Amino acid sequence: MIRIASSPGREVSIMPEGLTFLLIFIAIVVAYTIAKVVSYMRQSERQWKEVDKSKLKVWDDEDD
Repeated sequence: MIRIASSPGREVSIMPEGLTFLLIFIAIVVAYTIAKVVSYMRQSERQWKEVDKSKLKVWDDEDD
């Protein structure tokens, strides 16, 4: 937190006390979400490689 001396013996805070903790919490949530998305992408890729692609059905596109 940055504090600025506005007058002798008095400090003014640029950022409220609770805001620091809120920003840290938001950063942790964003990092966790990114880690989970990457984990799910890797899991999906592994599962796709294990699929027996010979049993996949071929769909004919319908012309509108």
